[in-house]
Amino acid sequence: MGDNWKKIKENFQNEPAISKVLYFLTLVVLVLIILVELCGLQFPIDIGTLNMVFWVLIAIFILVEIVYKLKK
Repeated sequence: MGDNWKKIKENFQNEPAISKVLYFLTLVVLVLIILVELCGLQFPIDIGTLNMVFWVLIAIFILVEIVYKLKK
Protein backbone atom coordinates (compact mmCIF):
# COMPACT_ATOMS: atom_id res chain seq x y z
CA MET A 1 0.00 0.00 0.00
CA GLY A 2 2.82 2.40 0.84
CA ASP A 3 4.45 1.85 -2.55
CA ASN A 4 1.26 2.85 -4.35
CA TRP A 5 1.08 6.14 -2.43
CA LYS A 6 4.75 6.74 -3.21
CA LYS A 7 4.10 6.28 -6.94
CA ILE A 8 1.05 8.56 -6.81
CA LYS A 9 3.07 11.23 -5.00
CA GLU A 10 5.94 10.98 -7.51
CA ASN A 11 3.55 11.19 -10.47
CA PHE A 12 1.77 14.18 -8.95
CA GLN A 13 5.09 15.97 -8.38
CA ASN A 14 5.97 15.45 -12.05
CA GLU A 15 2.73 17.11 -13.20
CA PRO A 16 2.96 20.70 -14.48
CA ALA A 17 1.84 23.41 -12.06
CA ILE A 18 -1.22 24.29 -14.14
CA SER A 19 -2.49 20.71 -13.77
CA LYS A 20 -2.19 20.93 -9.99
CA VAL A 21 -4.19 24.18 -10.01
CA LEU A 22 -6.84 22.60 -12.25
CA TYR A 23 -7.06 19.54 -9.95
CA PHE A 24 -7.68 21.86 -7.01
CA LEU A 25 -10.23 24.08 -8.79
CA THR A 26 -12.14 21.07 -10.13
CA LEU A 27 -12.26 19.55 -6.65
CA VAL A 28 -13.53 22.82 -5.15
CA VAL A 29 -16.28 23.15 -7.78
CA LEU A 30 -17.25 19.50 -7.34
CA VAL A 31 -17.57 19.98 -3.57
CA LEU A 32 -19.70 23.09 -4.15
CA ILE A 33 -21.97 21.14 -6.51
CA ILE A 34 -22.36 18.39 -3.91
CA LEU A 35 -23.13 20.93 -1.17
CA VAL A 36 -25.73 22.69 -3.31
CA GLU A 37 -27.40 19.51 -4.57
CA LEU A 38 -27.30 17.25 -1.52
CA CYS A 39 -27.18 19.66 1.41
CA GLY A 40 -29.39 22.38 -0.03
CA LEU A 41 -26.75 25.06 0.48
CA GLN A 42 -28.06 28.45 -0.64
CA PHE A 43 -25.41 29.77 -2.98
CA PRO A 44 -25.71 32.95 -5.07
CA ILE A 45 -24.58 31.01 -8.17
CA ASP A 46 -27.08 28.82 -10.01
CA ILE A 47 -26.41 25.05 -10.09
CA GLY A 48 -26.34 25.19 -13.90
CA THR A 49 -23.52 27.71 -13.73
CA LEU A 50 -21.59 25.48 -11.32
CA ASN A 51 -22.06 22.52 -13.67
CA MET A 52 -20.86 24.60 -16.61
CA VAL A 53 -17.77 25.75 -14.68
CA PHE A 54 -17.05 22.13 -13.71
CA TRP A 55 -17.17 20.89 -17.30
CA VAL A 56 -15.13 23.85 -18.57
CA LEU A 57 -12.44 23.04 -15.98
CA ILE A 58 -12.46 19.39 -17.09
CA ALA A 59 -12.11 20.46 -20.74
CA ILE A 60 -9.23 22.83 -19.93
CA PHE A 61 -7.56 20.09 -17.90
CA ILE A 62 -7.81 17.64 -20.81
CA LEU A 63 -6.37 20.21 -23.23
CA VAL A 64 -3.48 20.95 -20.86
CA GLU A 65 -2.75 17.24 -20.51
CA ILE A 66 -2.77 16.77 -24.29
CA VAL A 67 -0.41 19.70 -24.81
CA TYR A 68 1.84 18.46 -21.99
CA LYS A 69 2.00 14.95 -23.49
CA LEU A 70 2.73 16.34 -26.98
CA LYS A 71 5.55 18.50 -25.63
CA LYS A 72 7.13 15.47 -23.96
